[in-house]
Amino acid sequence: MTYLVSYPMADEIAATLYYYDSDGEKQSVSTVSSAETYLRKFNEELDGGTKTWDLIKGINDYGYYM
Repeated sequence: MTYLVSYPMADEIAATLYYYDSDGEKQSVSTVSSAETYLRKFNEELDGGTKTWDLIKGINDYGYYM
């Protein structure tokens, strides 16, 4: 069971993926994201519909302002 908590939703999270390319050289890819950024991307991949976004934004706002 997963619980909706407020503190991580307002934070930006830095993530770095390390990997080795075909030449054996170590590579990395970094990104900084927040829950809202992720939710916006999720909505765009669905249908970009207003009702879907209203639900997603409501969940995000609930966690952010809690």
